[in-house]
Formats: sequence, C-alpha cells, structure tokens
Amino acid sequence: MSTISDELLPCPFCGGKAHIRSKIRYRRNEVHRKTTVYDSDPNLGTVENEVDLLDWQFGFQVWCGRCKSKTPYKWGPWNGYTKAEIEELEREDFYNHVSGSDDEPAKLAAIDVWNRRTNDSD
Repeated sequence: MSTISDELLPCPFCGGKAHIRSKIRYRRNEVHRKTTVYDSDPNLGTVENEVDLLDWQFGFQVWCGRCKSKTPYKWGPWNGYTKAEIEELEREDFYNHVSGSDDEPAKLAAIDVWNRRTNDSD
C-alpha cells in the first residue's frame, strides 16, 4: 500500500526533480452575490465600492521539472465568507487567499498520487 509522505520521489519517467504547485479557482457565491466595502482614499475620503463575492478552492499538482509530466489537480474544499466576516473585510481581503490546514489533505493526495509506483502493492 502506498503511504502519504511530504517527500516527493523523483520522476518515474525521467528521474527529474518533482515540484508541487498550487492553483486557486473561484465560483460565484449563490447566497451573497455582491457586497459593499468602504475604502479610504486620501483625496476623496471614504469611497464605497461593490465587490463580487466568490467562493474559492485550492488545488495541488505535482510536476517534473525536467520532462514536465504531471498529475491531475487534487482539489480541497470550497471556502466562503460568513456574513460576520463580510462586514469586517476590506477590498484587498477578497483577493488575497492563502491555503490553510483544510487544504492539506488535497496537497497530500497529490503527493500520494505522484509517489505511487506500479510496483507498490495494495
């Protein structure tokens, strides 16, 4: 049986060094479509802006730096804002997402797929 490890094995095709990359994708939030945020501008004072509310999800893929072979993306759970969080956020906060501990299983799954070899026994 294959085990999950943070260590990436060399490429099974060419022996090259493996790397992991992350990707983020968005979808429209069905409950809250848009929200208003208030930004401060030194010349205009407080400015009202409308922001699209999008849910986001992180995916992870392992790829070879030499021959460019790669695994499919493994996706983590969808994330979204609560109503209380929406009221506290500024405009920049809607675009600066980072992966968290909830996304770790997807990252480990991508690593596991890469590290799995045909001679592994189940």
